[in-house]
Amino acid sequence: MRTPPPKVFISADAMARVLAAHQAAVGGAKEPCGLMLGTTAPTAVRIAEVKVLENVHANPDRAFLLPASGAVAAARDARERGLTVVGVWHGHLRGPARLSESDAAGLLSASRAAGGEGRPVDVSYVFLVSGGGAGRARVVRGFVGRRGRPREVTVQVEIPSKRARRAG
Repeated sequence: MRTPPPKVFISADAMARVLAAHQAAVGGAKEPCGLMLGTTAPTAVRIAEVKVLENVHANPDRAFLLPASGAVAAARDARERGLTVVGVWHGHLRGPARLSESDAAGLLSASRAAGGEGRPVDVSYVFLVSGGGAGRARVVRGFVGRRGRPREVTVQVEIPSKRARRAG
């Protein structure tokens, strides 16, 4: 039986942080990047927040690499608050919001875990890529690994209800 990819939800605040960090990086020499914290279930991934981290890649205008210390600190912070690292976000300063070959390889590696009897299994891990869209529009696309290949998924922004905004 084929398991469909998970539905991906992102809080409005987390999406705003992605777009703001991408915009701040435009015109610079480093692709923006970070880790996404949230929760996973068999059929859904919920991104509660994005931790923007420094891009430490040797060629940061063309690729990204998260700093180990920042990734460890973000994972620890997530665990202390009952969250987990659910994925990675990065922005393409030039070009569309699509996976590069390197992005696809990283996603597929992060989307596999040890399963029973030594067989790998798919896990829900999301790559978000921000980049150019039609005209000057900035778009964010989501991808998950399924059956050894990247699959694009719809990313649904969760807007808090009026009651939740008043209470917060």
